[in-house]
Amino acid sequence: MIFRTFNVDEDISFLVDAIDRHLKQKGLISLKTPASRIFHYSKGPFEELLDCSGFLYDRDIKNIPLKEVSFGRFIEKRGLDIRFVERALYNPIMRFKEKDGKIVENDIFSYTKDLSYHEAYEKFCSVYSHRIVIERGLPAGDDGRRRVFFEEI
Repeated sequence: MIFRTFNVDEDISFLVDAIDRHLKQKGLISLKTPASRIFHYSKGPFEELLDCSGFLYDRDIKNIPLKEVSFGRFIEKRGLDIRFVERALYNPIMRFKEKDGKIVENDIFSYTKDLSYHEAYEKFCSVYSHRIVIERGLPAGDDGRRRVFFEEI
C-alpha cells in the first residue's frame, strides 16, 4: 500500500501503529515483527521517487518506470524530462539558487523534505549547478584488486 499524506509524523506513527496492531490481531504478520520492518514512508517527493526506483515492481517483476509514479507524472506534466530527475536521484548534491539570489548547496532529498509536489518541483527548477560523479573501473592491478576512480563531469 502506498499513499501520500501531508500529516505530521505523529499522525503517521498513530496510523502505522493502528495498522500494525490490526495486522497482528488478524494473524497476517508475526507478533514478533516490528512495525519498522513492515512500513516505510518517504519524507519528500524526491525520496518517494528514489524509494520507488528500487522497490516498486509490476506483475512481471519489472521496475515500474518513474514516470508512472505520482510525482513522476506530476513533473512530466510540467514538461520536465524524467531522465533529469533520475540523474538527481543518484547524484543528489546540487547547488540551488534561492529566491533572494543566494546559492546554497544541499542534497535534493533534504532540500525538498516535507514539501508538496509543487514546492519540490519549484526547488528542483532552481538548480544552479549539478555535479555528476561517474565511477569508472580499471583493470585489476598486480595485487588483483580492481582500481576505481571518480570523475566529475
